[in-house]
Amino acid sequence: MLLAYSKEFGLTRVEFTLQALRHHAKSLRLQRSPTTKALGSEEAAEQFAAAQSQLARERWSQVSPEERKARMKKVMDARWTKKKAAKKDEGTK
Repeated sequence: MLLAYSKEFGLTRVEFTLQALRHHAKSLRLQRSPTTKALGSEEAAEQFAAAQSQLARERWSQVSPEERKARMKKVMDARWTKKKAAKKDEGTK
């Protein structure tokens, strides 16, 4: 069965198996997600995710390049400070 499906799609058995596994894992994550549980169905969760993505795209399209750069710098500085603090804590133990 694996050989037949892999030939049908023009993939090796390993490639086909890996793609099938990824697809199945994604499906399970979607089924078990808190959003799916809260909204009651996978379709509703997908629609909610699409709406959120659209809102984010619209919001970021209204932010100036200077502000994007400033926000990105702030995020990177926070990450760097956090990593630096973690390394300092490891050194004192």
